[in-house]
Amino acid sequence: NTAKAIVSTSKSFYEMVKVSFSGPSSQDILSQIEAISQLEWKVDKKKHKLSQKLFANEDKYETEMNWKLAIDTFGETYHFSVLHKNSLFESFHGNCQLFDSFKRNGRLILCKRTIDDMRKLPESEWDICAGSLPVYYLFPNIIFMPTPEGAFLVKEYPAEKSPHKSFSKISFYFYPHVLEQIDQLEKTGVDAKQLLEDQYSGFSSVIQDEDYVAAASSHKGLL
Repeated sequence: NTAKAIVSTSKSFYEMVKVSFSGPSSQDILSQIEAISQLEWKVDKKKHKLSQKLFANEDKYETEMNWKLAIDTFGETYHFSVLHKNSLFESFHGNCQLFDSFKRNGRLILCKRTIDDMRKLPESEWDICAGSLPVYYLFPNIIFMPTPEGAFLVKEYPAEKSPHKSFSKISFYFYPHVLEQIDQLEKTGVDAKQLLEDQYSGFSSVIQDEDYVAAASSHKGLL
């Protein structure tokens, strides 16, 4: 039961459990609604809840591939230097991540290039979201990524009762104090809201134009 997922649990290996070919069941979806509303995670030894963040935007993408391939695009970073050489690879180290699992759920810690400067600081000043990107896989079809500003939430679904079609919903959340700072900057004449829009549009474009294009091509190769 994932009704309340505490993502600070660690183990010595990573194991992602796949679900049946037909996709998430109605019971899976109902349990996920409860899981998301109660989701907690630890950053700097403090508990945080998704309910403490404010919803900002949601994108939806329809793709010509199985929904499991969409989930798999978040599973490793060794492809960053090739597929994302002009985007994510400029901000992240490729082929470098930590793997953990807890029951049917998983966690990856991706290393940002800023970790090189952060390691020079006293450990008391380290910030996991500043030096890395935690990526949580919630069984069977949810990816959750906390950021210094808030969080990204990705949900993958089968479409048209077909194993060859799927759609993704990508939601963006921000801490209230971040949005307050944006409003204050707007009053000074700075187009701060555009900065937020650039953040989630940039993230979405990488997924849609790079990850999903490659995954859809892989799906065609399996037919």
